[in-house]
Amino acid sequence: MGKPLRVLIVDDSLHDVDLVLCELRRGGYDPIFERVETASAMKMELERQVWDIVLSEHSMPFFSGIGALIQLQLSKMDLPFIIISGVISGDVVVEYMKAGAQDYVRKNNLTSLVASIERALSEAEERMNQRQAEELLRMNESRHRLLLENLPQRIFYKDKNLMYVSCNESLAKDLRIRPDEIYGRTDYEFFPKELAEKYRAGDKRVIESGQAEDREEKYIKDGQELIIRMVETPMKDEKGDIIGISGIFWDITEKVLLSREAERSRHLASLGELAAGVAHEINNPINGIINCAQILFNESKEGSSEQDLARRIIKEGDRVAGIVHSLLSFSRPSDTKEKKSDVCMHTILSDTLILTKAQLQKEGIQIKANVPKSLPKIVANPHQIQQVFLNTISNARYALNQKYPKIHDNKILEILGEEIMLNNYPYVKITFYDHGIGIPAHIVHKVMDPFFTTKPRDKGTGLGLSVSHGIVTAHGGKFIIDSVEGEFAKFSVVLPVKPVADSL
Repeated sequence: MGKPLRVLIVDDSLHDVDLVLCELRRGGYDPIFERVETASAMKMELERQVWDIVLSEHSMPFFSGIGALIQLQLSKMDLPFIIISGVISGDVVVEYMKAGAQDYVRKNNLTSLVASIERALSEAEERMNQRQAEELLRMNESRHRLLLENLPQRIFYKDKNLMYVSCNESLAKDLRIRPDEIYGRTDYEFFPKELAEKYRAGDKRVIESGQAEDREEKYIKDGQELIIRMVETPMKDEKGDIIGISGIFWDITEKVLLSREAERSRHLASLGELAAGVAHEINNPINGIINCAQILFNESKEGSSEQDLARRIIKEGDRVAGIVHSLLSFSRPSDTKEKKSDVCMHTILSDTLILTKAQLQKEGIQIKANVPKSLPKIVANPHQIQQVFLNTISNARYALNQKYPKIHDNKILEILGEEIMLNNYPYVKITFYDHGIGIPAHIVHKVMDPFFTTKPRDKGTGLGLSVSHGIVTAHGGKFIIDSVEGEFAKFSVVLPVKPVADSL
C-alpha cells in the first residue's frame, strides 16, 4: 500500500493522466485524484475537498496551465503547482516559475516526476511551518503589546545615541503623542532642558557601564512635578555590543511623601519629648536672668554702660524666652484642643494683618489679600491658627527682603482664600504667595523639619514651620509648600470645613 496523495490533475488527455498515475504508483504513492479540463470544474474541485498538489498540462482546447495557476491562486490555497507537458520553450517555463509554479516536468520523461513532487511537497510543508511560526510570533507580539500597552508603568526604548525608538501607550499619553510618533525624538523635545540633561546623563552612565541602574528621578506630567522610580537596562546585540537602553518607570510620589511624613512624625514625637524637657529646664532660670537684668537696668544711671549691658541681657533673654515658648508650642501643638471654636478664616487673617501691617509697610511690602468673608467656618483654635499665619508671613517677609532690600514693584505678598474639595470633603485653603528668593528644590522637603533653617543664626530658630505643620496637622488639615528657587514660594494652609451637622 503506497502513501496517499490527493492530486488534482488538469488535463484533457485520459491517456496522459494514466501515464502520470502509473508513475506515481511506481514512486510509492497511492494517488487519490480527480481530472478537470475547465476553469469552472477546477474551481468546483478546489472548493469540494482538500488537495495535496496540482499537476497541470500547459495547453488544452478550453483551458491552459496559466489559467489553472491563476485559478489556484484565486482560491487562496497554497498548493504546489507543477506543469506536466510536452516540449515548451525555456521562456515559457521561466514565466511559469515567476507566476508561482514550483516545477516543470516533460511528459515524455516522467522519471523525474516523483522527485519533483516530493521536493514541492517539502517546500510546501516548510512554507506552512513558516506561516504557523509567523502567526504564532504575531500572536505573541500582540499579547506582549497588549500587556505593555495596559501596564500603568511607562516603558521606552532608546538607541545608543539616546534617541527614542519606541514607547508604550502609557508614556505616549503623558507626552501627548501616539506611540509611533516618538521614533527619532529626544528628551529635549518633551522635558525642560535641565531635566532632559539629567535624564541623558543617567542614560549615558548605563550605556558606558553596561550595568542596569535603579534610581529616583523627577518627572513632569501635565505641568506637575512627580517623583518616579526609574529602572534602565542596557540592550545588547548577539555580539554583546550595547545598542541602546530600555527603561521602565512608575510614579512613587505618594509613597515618598507618606514615607517622609511618617519619618517627620517620628522625629517630631522624639524631639517633642526632648523639647518639653529642655523648655521647662530653661524657663525658670531665664526668667530669673531677665528679672535680675531688669533690676540692674532700673538701678543703673541713664546712658551708663551698666544700663546698656542690662538692656542687652534683657534683649537676649527675651529671645531665649521666645525660643522656649516655641519649644513648648512645638512639643504640645494640640494641648489647647478644648479651646477650639467655630471661627472664620477671614477674621483670623484680619487680626493677624493688624499685628503685622506696620512692620510690612515699614519694609515696603505690599499686601494683596483676597479672602472672602463668605468662606465657610472651620472648627479651630484661633490663636494657634493665627500663630501659623504669623509664622508664614514672617517667612514671606524674610524672603522678600532678601530679594528686594529696598522698595520694589514686585515686593508683594498675596494672600488668597478659597473653598476646595479633597476626597469629596470641603476644605478652606489659604495661600500665602510671595515672589521672594524661593526655596531650593533639594531642601523643600526638609524645611518643616525641627531646627532646620536657611536663615542666619540670629534670624530664626528653625521651629516656625515645624510648629505650623504640627498645628495644622492636629486640626486635621494639610500644610503644603510649593516653590521655585529665585522665583516664588507658596505656603498653603488647608483646613476642613465645619461639618453641617455641627452647625445645627
